[in-house]
Formats: sequence, structure tokens, C-alpha cells
Amino acid sequence: MTNYSEEHHMIKNLPFYQKAVDSDRYIIEHPYEVEEAIQEFSLSSGVLSGGGLVAKTPISLRLKPELVEAEGQSENMVFYHLGPRLCGHKGIIHGGLLATLLDEALCRTGFQMLPNKIGVTASLNIKYLAPTKAESFIVIYSKTTAVDGRKCWVSGSLEVLNHEGDNNLKTVSAELLVVEPKWARKLTHEHSIVN
Repeated sequence: MTNYSEEHHMIKNLPFYQKAVDSDRYIIEHPYEVEEAIQEFSLSSGVLSGGGLVAKTPISLRLKPELVEAEGQSENMVFYHLGPRLCGHKGIIHGGLLATLLDEALCRTGFQMLPNKIGVTASLNIKYLAPTKAESFIVIYSKTTAVDGRKCWVSGSLEVLNHEGDNNLKTVSAELLVVEPKWARKLTHEHSIVN
């Protein structure tokens, strides 16, 4: 059983999170909730997770499968709290960490549209728009923009959440191409991060 951080519970009280949940468009998931034996081999849910780091455990809102089918695209939101031990400069979250979180979140969105629900990053383009401060609650929003067989294009943004409502500060935008390798069909379902 995962020991959720105080920040995890605080995310659930943020107006932006509540509005998204109340829309009834999403399934609530905890993608970083993994077995302890696996954590030592996982960057995001192991090494980078804990006090002063990525708070345990981020919450993901994944577009319901029937809406993915009806709308022809997938969409996700992942909510995090980023602690002061993740900085590149005092009080500013390291850009490489933000790139890692964006890569994972956008891939997860793209995987949903691939034939075997698994893929690898072919390209990731990032634009840093403003500093992301430590001790921030953030959301990474992503949606697919195109699908062509084993290729899926995803756009996304990282926003610092406003505790009062919808006026979030966009600090990073990203575009990703995820490709399903030819060998993906040989993998068992346990290798997929999308259930």
C-alpha cells in the first residue's frame, strides 16, 4: 500500500483538479504507484519520488475510453507537486526534470492510440516559457494531434496551478512523436503502462 504524501491529498482540493474530475470525462489513475521491488529501477516512481522531490503519488486523469473512441483522440492530465530538491538553480525546478515528466506524460497519452499500447519516444521538442518554481503544484496536459499506424503525435503543456482557480501559468510547451516498435506485439500486457 502506498503512503500518500500530504501534497497528494492537497492536489485533490485544488479548484482546477476538482473542475476536471467534476466534468465526468476522466478516469482517475495513479501511474506512479508501483511495487516497492520495481521502484529502485524506476526514475520517476522511485529515485525521484519522496520528500522534497516528486511528491508521492502524482494523480493522472485519463480520458474515458468511450470518449477516446468518440473523439478520435486521447487526452490526459497529470498532477504533481515538485519539491525543492529538484532544482537546477535555487528555487527553480531543473529543466531536464521537466523534460522527463513531459516525456512520460505525453508518451502515456500517445500509447493509448497505438495498436499494442506501448511505444518509444522518437522526438521531443520543448519550449521553456517561464521558470517553474519549486514547491509548485503543476499539471501536465496532453492530447494527441495525429495518428498514423504505429506513429502518434502528441502536444502538451506544463502549467503551475493557481490555488484560486483557472488562471494557471504555462511554463513549458512540448510536442512529441511516439512510435510503437515492430516488436511491441510480442510483449505481454504486463509491459504496457496503459491498462
